[in-house]
Amino acid sequence: MGSKIETYVVHRADQRAALTSPLRLEILEHFVVAGPAAVDEVAVRMGRAPDSLYYHVRMLVKVGLLRPRGSRKSGKRDKKLYAVVAPRIEIPCRPGSASSTETTLKTMASAFRMAEREMRASLDSGRFEEHGRYRNFYATRLRSDLSRASLAEVNRHVKAIEDIFAREFRIPPTGGTSCSWTMTLLPVSRNNEGADA
Repeated sequence: MGSKIETYVVHRADQRAALTSPLRLEILEHFVVAGPAAVDEVAVRMGRAPDSLYYHVRMLVKVGLLRPRGSRKSGKRDKKLYAVVAPRIEIPCRPGSASSTETTLKTMASAFRMAEREMRASLDSGRFEEHGRYRNFYATRLRSDLSRASLAEVNRHVKAIEDIFAREFRIPPTGGTSCSWTMTLLPVSRNNEGADA
């Protein structure tokens, strides 16, 4: 049975706007994995200088997507700790709302840019498996006319993948492969067929 993952649903405009930045999406991902952590600890995980994150962390705290979680002794000073509001953040798109549509598009464009960077890093490193049971590199685009039964089947598989990621994300690194999964499932108009040919 899949693990239940706590979800925070974003409705406020300032929160939606904050999530249109690829860097802020990445910061939130790392806080999810790290748990309550200091900015410099997350910076190390990201391979960035802490100074490049402080502005974005302050913004995420201001809009309530990151929350202060006490402090930790570090030498003679205390490090402030922060935690994400929930392990999963969901941004619903409101049909008919131009601002909601635009924010959703910007947020997913950020997610796709992150995926592009991660794909480039994987390809450049040469450390990936394209085949077999433990494949960790896969990219494709599919299009088909799905019956309601087939659509329900696809959604069951999507849910199963989400459950696996939810089950594993809290486990500290123990030699496993750090993976990301970026996906869209979209209804498309037949009028667009061949439009980009």
